[in-house]
Amino acid sequence: MDLLGDLDAYLGEAGTYQRPIFCRQYEEPIDLFDRHLYEKGGRVLHMLRHELGEDNFWRALRLYCERHARGSVETRDLVRAIEEATSRNLDWFFDQWVGSPGHPELEGTWEWDADKKVGTLRLEQKQSGDHPHRFATRVRFEVDGKEREESVDVDQRSHAFEFPLGSRPSQVIFDPGDVVLKSIKLKKPRALWERQLQAAHLGVDRVLAARALAEMPEPSAVVALGAALESDSFWSVRAAAAAALGKTRRQDALDALLRARAQENPRVRRAVAAALGDFVITHAPGNQRAAELLEGWVVAGDASCFVEAAAALALGRTRSPRAVAVLPGVLSRNSFQDMIRARAIEGLGATGDEAALPLVEAVFAPGASIYARRAAVAALARLAEGTLHVRRARERIEGWLADPDFRVRMESASALALLADGRAVPAIEAALHAELDGRAKRRMREAIIELREKGKPDEKLRKLSQEVERLSGEATRLRERLEGLENKRRPSVTPSAPSPGGAPPARSKRPRPGSRRSGKALAPRRRR
Repeated sequence: MDLLGDLDAYLGEAGTYQRPIFCRQYEEPIDLFDRHLYEKGGRVLHMLRHELGEDNFWRALRLYCERHARGSVETRDLVRAIEEATSRNLDWFFDQWVGSPGHPELEGTWEWDADKKVGTLRLEQKQSGDHPHRFATRVRFEVDGKEREESVDVDQRSHAFEFPLGSRPSQVIFDPGDVVLKSIKLKKPRALWERQLQAAHLGVDRVLAARALAEMPEPSAVVALGAALESDSFWSVRAAAAAALGKTRRQDALDALLRARAQENPRVRRAVAAALGDFVITHAPGNQRAAELLEGWVVAGDASCFVEAAAALALGRTRSPRAVAVLPGVLSRNSFQDMIRARAIEGLGATGDEAALPLVEAVFAPGASIYARRAAVAALARLAEGTLHVRRARERIEGWLADPDFRVRMESASALALLADGRAVPAIEAALHAELDGRAKRRMREAIIELREKGKPDEKLRKLSQEVERLSGEATRLRERLEGLENKRRPSVTPSAPSPGGAPPARSKRPRPGSRRSGKALAPRRRR
């Protein structure tokens, strides 16, 4: 789960820019200490461990550390140590993952041919660049209650892997354990995702199934997510199921979340609180239940300050009229890293209520913690964005560009970019000229570029995005009503039980290794 968090962090940054892990181009030295260096670097080492195997990996690292103890090193020294310890040349691995920017951006589909009893996994690499990424991984199947794995080598832009399986698989997992650093959009039947959520051995595979089901807001998916939230053995899976239920915005999903309020693990309760914030009042008028539960949660508090903070932010995100009345009472609560107060301030910013403006401004007073000041800057910008209060907010935030803490100065630059008021550029330029911290300099430069590029078209795009969000909520409610009508019309018939694999069991001989039907790629392969 830590590795999945690293992947999420890196992909978030990679959506803004991409660079090699080993890189000599920068404006400030600290620019290199980013998600590419740390999070992507950690994921690459994880892949290296799988590429070499446990014994070879640790043998190579031991040689590397002993040989270069108390000395300076570069990437090439590690490559040499690996080659000497394992007799394997991994120049291609380091050239691809360390010396080149980007990652595989995969799109895939799973198809089943019932007549031939053959499954086909089609993969395409969509990232830019002249050369496709090269990596090896596995595909795990569950057929007639038994599991098997097939190896696949990916080295082309497009592949079609064929797998003779005897009968329709009830589970198909590409890259079990999520070893390969990648982004992937995999299309496969909802039943396969539901089975993966229910039965995959590794928690990370069940988490990824929950994320996929969040994009399929159908009744059976909500049932599967609700069951995982209630009874999965791993807290991370229960938390992922809660997050997925929140994204569906269905009433039956809301029911499942409301029942999970008493989850024993605080990390799951935290996810439940955050998910309830996805049920925004302006998009779903019938969801006052989420706001009412969160209000009671905030007033009563929680044994975990993390949960209490998440509930305060979620209450603001529901845009309930009660949020502005309740959240100020939370601002006096002390907690680790001022977490509760900071999230309550963010919640006030998320309400979109002009009455919260003076409350947020008052927070930024002498003696306020760094965390509260950062939250106040961001909240003020959110409240004023696109309103008549932009000038008022801009002038206040421009003064905060001189805050003693560089993180508050960075947040102020981001907030001014959000307000999209070009009159802030001179103030940011003056702050940039006086700035000493490389991280703050970078954010200020980015804010100046954003402000110079922003204009009325971006404002129209923002309003269009809000309208799409509103229509999405309306579509979900209409779909639920339609399902209810269909259930009333459908005659009551007891269906016969299907076989566990979804098809009559069948036996087939395992294909010879290297044969066309052994799961190897149909696309041509180059020699290694």
